Amino acid sequence: MVLRRIHSFEARDRAFSEDEVLQENVILHAIKRPARQGPVAVSTSVGPEDPCPTLREVDLARIVKPGDPERFIHIPADALSEAIVQRMDRFKVSLANLDLEVSTGRVVDFRAAKFLRAEPGPKTVPLVYPGHIVQGFVQWPRNGGKKPNALLLSRETEDLLVPRGFYVLVKRFSSKEEPRRIVAGVYDPARLPAADVAFENHLNYFHARGRPLPEDLAKGLAAFLNSTLVDCHFRDWSGHTQVNASDLRRLAYPTRVQLEVLGSLISDTFPGQDELDRRLEEDLLQMTTLRKSPDPVRARKRLQEALGILKDLGLPREQQNERSALTLLALGDVKPRTPWSQASSPLCGITPMMEFFAEHYGKVYAPNTRETVRRLTVHQFVQAGLAILNPDKPSRPTNSPHAVYQIEEKALALLKTYGTKEWDGCLREYLTAVETLRFRYAQEREMQRIPLTLPTGARITLSPGGQNVLIQMTSRSSAPASRPAPSLFTSGMPPTSRRTATSKDSRPSASPSTLTRSCRTWLCTTRKRAGLSSSRQSPATVPSARSATRS
Repeated sequence: MVLRRIHSFEARDRAFSEDEVLQENVILHAIKRPARQGPVAVSTSVGPEDPCPTLREVDLARIVKPGDPERFIHIPADALSEAIVQRMDRFKVSLANLDLEVSTGRVVDFRAAKFLRAEPGPKTVPLVYPGHIVQGFVQWPRNGGKKPNALLLSRETEDLLVPRGFYVLVKRFSSKEEPRRIVAGVYDPARLPAADVAFENHLNYFHARGRPLPEDLAKGLAAFLNSTLVDCHFRDWSGHTQVNASDLRRLAYPTRVQLEVLGSLISDTFPGQDELDRRLEEDLLQMTTLRKSPDPVRARKRLQEALGILKDLGLPREQQNERSALTLLALGDVKPRTPWSQASSPLCGITPMMEFFAEHYGKVYAPNTRETVRRLTVHQFVQAGLAILNPDKPSRPTNSPHAVYQIEEKALALLKTYGTKEWDGCLREYLTAVETLRFRYAQEREMQRIPLTLPTGARITLSPGGQNVLIQMTSRSSAPASRPAPSLFTSGMPPTSRRTATSKDSRPSASPSTLTRSCRTWLCTTRKRAGLSSSRQSPATVPSARSATRS
């Protein structure tokens, strides 16, 4: 079989939304007959109706690794995924080589219900649930929670216990939409005064073939598993929302010495995520050979931060997507290594935006999606007051190849406070003023529109530039000097248009399609009267339905 194309959907709730089913969906195209295996086209979209899919070609060896006995299929959807694979390939050590094992927690709570206790007491041992993992360590007990904190000691529960010592725990379940898929924590025996401990079945735990781990090894292993790099890698190749013990066995790890060095840098508290990722990059990865590719860790973080900003700004759900996040980053010229405080406001067209997506964030959209990006994303930014169209020349047509956009001044000032203590206050001030801003910019856009009056008295306005300027000029050149203002000639309008394009005050308003037909007929007539060519006009000279709106 020769693999030709793979398409995956990022959202689980779109393909079968009518049935309210969450389902991972991948479409494969392959040829059964013998043929030469060439590059595989890999495309992704949010859902079946997404008009802006990403598209790239990769070698089959990046999808099914040579020598993999299980022949797992990896889908490198973009350059970021490819860069993550390159970094993870630098780790060559298996769990068995580290002389470690991973097992599932032994306590299945509904089977051991009569031995569970809400609070610790005499003849009980600590019972650890996923909820006890907080900021890299096990915090026990958790008072007021829904889960029990202890397991009664008895002959029936002896086989459910593990001896006192250091262990690394990993949550088994998460949802695809959660910020992290892999969440690890260290069980530190010094924090729990007990000779034995029990781990609930929704946890995986790492051990040294039944024995506890050395402290530095445990902390280093937990730090590695909690890194953004590992989390991104796991998301890219794992098609389900569980983190099974078999998945953790399949991962490649740093050497034992590297893990112990990393763990020796961690004291009683885990470092923040940025610091943890920095240590992983400096101590475990030799990044000098990978500088040419996009930085996948920082890029993924910036994308998540941009999505959070769009959500805080209250944009509709349809605009809370990766494409909108990339647009916000491009408008602010925020690259993966650029702090938000250094955001700027360059003039940027649609094509340069898409080049920015590809160069800095590894997202290459299909070549024919330029207009879709403008219509479904950038246009909404303008309507929301986040961006300004053609601030250098407001009269420039929207569909001009030279059209540019710029982030609004107050929105830029807000972005520069992201991640600081001033963010919440500045966000409230911005949201209070945003309606006034939208109204002001809408007025400025309206002032640039071209007014025309239909013979029935109905008034319309056309977007500036392009064929609409020609319509106004032709109308003025063909009208007698005594006329007070240009208007459409009745003789060129079909009967249906006379009935539909009527006065705003007395009769039904004209539909966009009717106005378009009227303008086409009128344009031919007025050009003849003005002594211009009488040849039939191409559709390109007729104003679009979107550009002709009533004042």
